[in-house]
Amino acid sequence: MLLCIFKLVVFFTLAYIIIIPIANRQRSCFPMDSDNLQSSTTTTVKLVDFAPFLDGSDRQGVSNAILDSFKTTGFVYLVNHGLPQSRIDSMFSWVRPR
Repeated sequence: MLLCIFKLVVFFTLAYIIIIPIANRQRSCFPMDSDNLQSSTTTTVKLVDFAPFLDGSDRQGVSNAILDSFKTTGFVYLVNHGLPQSRIDSMFSWVRPR
């Protein structure tokens, strides 16, 4: 389940960053107007604690935080997601040149 969630987060991040801007910005599910963009020249990736989603205590809050991060920066840094570091390293090894 956690691996599936991780893959979905990666997919939607890539879809938002690569596919949607190329296809048609007006049809984007994340409108890119001045209210949704950060005004500073320095952009930081939002840190989101995933534990409240997993234990069910605040699924909507975590979902909103992830969506907000995708709207503003296109990235999210998830902590307390439950995936072991060995699994994460394995996933990154898929995309590294050999």
